[in-house]
Amino acid sequence: MKKIDKCPLCYSNNVEAGVFLHDKAFICSASLEKQPLTQVDVTTVSLAYCEQCGAVFNECFDREKMNKAYKSKSYVVKKILKGQMSNNLTYISGKIVSYISSNMTVMEIGCGDGRLAMEIAGHCKEVITVDPSYASISTDIKIKNIKHYHDYFNEDIMRESGKVDMVIARHLFEHLTGPVDFLNLIKQALTENGVLYLELPNMQEIVSSARYYDIFNDHFGYYSKETLLDFLERFGFSELESISMFCGQHIGLFLQNGSPMEVTNRKAINYNFSALYDQIDKVNDFIADCKGIIGVYGAGAHGVTIYDYMTKKARDNILCYFDGDKSKEGLYIPGTDKKVLARSCENINKCNVIILAISLYEEEVSQKLRGNRFEGTIVKTAKRFERDFVCV
Repeated sequence: MKKIDKCPLCYSNNVEAGVFLHDKAFICSASLEKQPLTQVDVTTVSLAYCEQCGAVFNECFDREKMNKAYKSKSYVVKKILKGQMSNNLTYISGKIVSYISSNMTVMEIGCGDGRLAMEIAGHCKEVITVDPSYASISTDIKIKNIKHYHDYFNEDIMRESGKVDMVIARHLFEHLTGPVDFLNLIKQALTENGVLYLELPNMQEIVSSARYYDIFNDHFGYYSKETLLDFLERFGFSELESISMFCGQHIGLFLQNGSPMEVTNRKAINYNFSALYDQIDKVNDFIADCKGIIGVYGAGAHGVTIYDYMTKKARDNILCYFDGDKSKEGLYIPGTDKKVLARSCENINKCNVIILAISLYEEEVSQKLRGNRFEGTIVKTAKRFERDFVCV
């Protein structure tokens, strides 16, 4: 496969290749299987860094394989669960509602199961949702002013839907290999002075925390707030408001569509990618040397990816997985015999150690585990502490 050698944002050739490399990565980390030991398609994740604008991207990204994974029945659409995840959605929907009115049309691209669309539908004239995944919002939704396109956002959808007053793209931008083409379509879709809301992971926080399992093949691009704002200003978007979620792990940007303006040219951020390798080694060594039975909590993209980075010796020490989403129970981590078990006290207490691979919800899950009378060791991995992980 030919590597991508130009920055996807600024098209610069001033790119440093191979700043972080992970071989034999899962094509998709958001998949679970009904049977154990299924055959898994793997690829190489090789990050490149643009010295011009600071964008980081997977130079080996295979869009065709990724598109196939999105439409697979094994692909798991994230569900909004009670607790911090639900609270965060309430916070975001409240922010979005403050920018809309009853006569406005809102489009959400990459809507997933449609929970956000349903939250805001009562505050505007119409919500248009777009998502290609097998389990995305469907025709059984009974809200009359939601219109769904089961597809990727494209020119046909843009033309058919007409002008919209707001576009929401949460955790979509990092998946795009053509962010310039995407922004050009958004510019055409938005009314003059319309609002764009982007939400995505914060690369600066990922690297400073050495959270290596946030780097997986599902994501093509990795960006800081500064890099994004420089890019968006070139398209005539001006910042209305920025928000930070989950202790800086996610960035949210509200932007207004307008005329082209002078780009600020913020300084590109330099990243210490060696910290990611150090964290991989230390976590793997800890798991491999553990005495006792180990479970992993989190069967989403982070949980699948933390296994993806494990050595064989570390993998052999993992017994099972747990997750807050009951629909995942009984499924398997792709290519393995590691089953997602019910979160019963009996199952949890089979383990002496539980590795947390839910970086957004570590404190909440730790408390739930203790509430289920788990007395073993809980290992937190979201932040890089003095010991690089914390045993509770």
